[in-house]
Amino acid sequence: MSTDGGPSRWGALVAAVAAAVSLAACATAAPAVTAPPPSPSLFTASSPRATSSQAATTNPTLPTPASTTSGSAEPKPLRVTDGPVETGTYVTDAAGKRLTFTVPEGRVGFGERVGGGRTGSFSYRVERAVLSFVGPVSNVYTDGCDWGRGSKMEPPPGPTIDDFTAALASVEDREVSEPTDVEVGGHRAKYLHITAPKGDMRYGFGLCDEGVFMEVTTPDIGLGHGDPGESWDVWIVDVDGDRYFIHSRYEPDTPQQKPDELLAIVESLTIEALP
Repeated sequence: MSTDGGPSRWGALVAAVAAAVSLAACATAAPAVTAPPPSPSLFTASSPRATSSQAATTNPTLPTPASTTSGSAEPKPLRVTDGPVETGTYVTDAAGKRLTFTVPEGRVGFGERVGGGRTGSFSYRVERAVLSFVGPVSNVYTDGCDWGRGSKMEPPPGPTIDDFTAALASVEDREVSEPTDVEVGGHRAKYLHITAPKGDMRYGFGLCDEGVFMEVTTPDIGLGHGDPGESWDVWIVDVDGDRYFIHSRYEPDTPQQKPDELLAIVESLTIEALP
């Protein structure tokens, strides 16, 4: 896994998977519902990380948005080639939307982009963890390891975030929490926690296609696990009828501070149409 100062693995992983998905596509002919409360947590009490999320709103030692202490919430354009992304509020375009988010006080990471602002994904990376904004997602892999032969769900999930989340949660071979209703940036969303399988004891995911255990796909790229036992916090967000996929990913032994830092960024996120 890459560190803050080292080369990024995540951009290469997504790009490699995107190319593999494209080749696979050519070979086969051609990543009780109730209205959400006014201000819900990004997790619910029944979710695996509810304790961490609840602490993030009450424990003063956890990250807080920079705008609460800096005196200015004016977003700065984020250029991923500018080097480290330090404390502050930023705006960037990804997957056809304008994203505004705040890096918590005293934190620093790196921005990454795959593709252009109107079609590509955007990621914010810290040591041993990464947060990605991708979408709209279109299908789910029913066999995460042997995915190169065309294991996408048939028929594909229905058009809503409920349909997609139910399909994602139904796939076997890894641990998935019960989906719950939340909000992200004022948009209705579904949250679930996924833990990747442990993989082969000797080879990890080396025996899987491209060495990746796949989860979901967009029309352009696929998303999957590169490391056995990897954890994902997933938010599937309804943005004007499209299903956007936000997920933080981290290793089993990643310090809890890192997922909490990414959670604080999700809590600050706004998603708007491009001007």
